Amino acid sequence: MLEVRALELLCSRLCHDLVSPIGAINNGVELMEEMGREMMTDAMALVSQSGHRAAALLRLFRLAYGAAGAQPSFGLAETREVAEAYMAATKTELNWQVGPAEPADTLPPGTAKTLLNALVLAEETLTHGGTITVSVDGGGQPGSIAITASGRVASLSDEAAAALAGRTPAEELTPRSVHAYATGLFARHYNIPLTLDQDGEGQLKVTLRLPF
Repeated sequence: MLEVRALELLCSRLCHDLVSPIGAINNGVELMEEMGREMMTDAMALVSQSGHRAAALLRLFRLAYGAAGAQPSFGLAETREVAEAYMAATKTELNWQVGPAEPADTLPPGTAKTLLNALVLAEETLTHGGTITVSVDGGGQPGSIAITASGRVASLSDEAAAALAGRTPAEELTPRSVHAYATGLFARHYNIPLTLDQDGEGQLKVTLRLPF
């Protein structure tokens, strides 16, 4: 189970990520109230964009951290939809190459949750933007989904890598490592082997081994 320290950090992370789009919505409403019709178009654009971002984050958080993402009925098509909405507001391009029948769209419990967490983890390594590719990667073994982050910088810190592997005690977690900790925890809980490869040349690869 997550220790209290990890739970507190995860809650802080969710609130931190939602502050920006929700604050922007509030700013847009205030702009309309103060400036009237002359600023209506710009204000509505701000509210609309921020509203979509907040909705995308909430849906991602519900599935990545909540119970919904663990349901076997939640398949790859829905996972892709959530991932695309999340990535739309980042500097990262999502290249989703996994078809609906590759593997079958019915996934083992916890797969969608673990996949989304691994995808967010990969995106966070691309501080200068880049591309994340989601593909079927047998690597000599059928049943693997690879998440590959490619860009100018794509490297997981030693702190995050240790947290991902479960080597970091909960009391030593930080806001920078708590998501990696949760990703590894979910993978182990749902018996989804997860491997991490870094080539040192702007590419990071997270592979989920799945029983299909």
